[in-house]
Amino acid sequence: MSKVVLTKEQAEAIETLKKEKSFREIIWLNLNANTWGGTYVEKPKRIIVKMDFDDLIKALYIGYEVKPEFKVGDWVYHQSDGIVSQITRVNFNKLVPDAINTDGHKGWISCEDIRHATSEEIKQEKERRWWEKHGREVKEYRKGDLFIHPHDRRVNEIIEIDKNRS
Repeated sequence: MSKVVLTKEQAEAIETLKKEKSFREIIWLNLNANTWGGTYVEKPKRIIVKMDFDDLIKALYIGYEVKPEFKVGDWVYHQSDGIVSQITRVNFNKLVPDAINTDGHKGWISCEDIRHATSEEIKQEKERRWWEKHGREVKEYRKGDLFIHPHDRRVNEIIEIDKNRS
C-alpha cells in the first residue's frame, strides 16, 4: 500500500492530535462525527471529522505525504517537458481543479505534472532568461562585450572570439 496524499491542514491536524490522543481515539472522532451535533469543535478535530475514513487510516498506519501548495510567484519544474517557469495564476475551482498558469506555458497546467523547482534550476532559468532578453544563447559572448574579470575585478573588452575553443 502506498502513502496517502493529504493537505497541509489535514497533516497538521493529525500531528496535533497524535500528541494528545491515541490512534484509536483519533479514529473514533472520525467515526462518530454525527455525535458532535451543533457543539463547537476545535479545528484539528473538525478537520479529522471531515476526512475520508480510508485516508485517515492510511495516514495513521502507513504514512502520508503532504500535497505541495503552489502560489503566484513560485518557480516550478514541469515534469513533462522539463521547462522551469514561474506561476502567474493559480486556479483551484471545481471546473479546472488544481491547475496553474505559468510564464512558460500557454493554458492551464495540472498541479499533478509539476513540482517546485530546485534552487539550481531557478538559478539556471534566471540566467537563461537574462541572456534571452539580450537576444543571445547562454554565455554567447560577442566582440565588443565588456566583462569584469573574476580575479582582479577589472573591466575588460572582448576583442576576438576564438571559434575553435568551446
